[in-house]
Amino acid sequence: MIPLRSKRCPIQQGRVLLAGDAAGLADPFTGEGIYSSVRSAQIAASVLREAVREGWNSLQEYEDEVNKRLMPELEGSRLFREIFNLCPSFFHGKVAQNERWWNAMAKLLRGEKTFLDLKQKLEPLGSLLHRMAR
Repeated sequence: MIPLRSKRCPIQQGRVLLAGDAAGLADPFTGEGIYSSVRSAQIAASVLREAVREGWNSLQEYEDEVNKRLMPELEGSRLFREIFNLCPSFFHGKVAQNERWWNAMAKLLRGEKTFLDLKQKLEPLGSLLHRMAR
């Protein structure tokens, strides 16, 4: 079981922060976590540099940046997973038998398209569904 951050729960307190899998930043649909681990570490390094320089006692800025830069995509992935899990046999069949669906799934898995791209394609329904995933 891969831990997943839910409802944007805290990933920092005082002068301590969690990054990558420890923060639950794995992709809910694919289970991949390397990208989020690297990105959250980069965000942490930037914030920590500033925190040390300025003598901050809080790393709330780290959590704010993760929420802004990583969570929208991870929440989109969670939504996609929940929709997929409503009727997996239907979606498996569509991907297996329909070239358009196959190509769309391949682009998602290769990182050529994002779950946010999918959300935009579903507008305005995509925004509603995305808010429900939070």
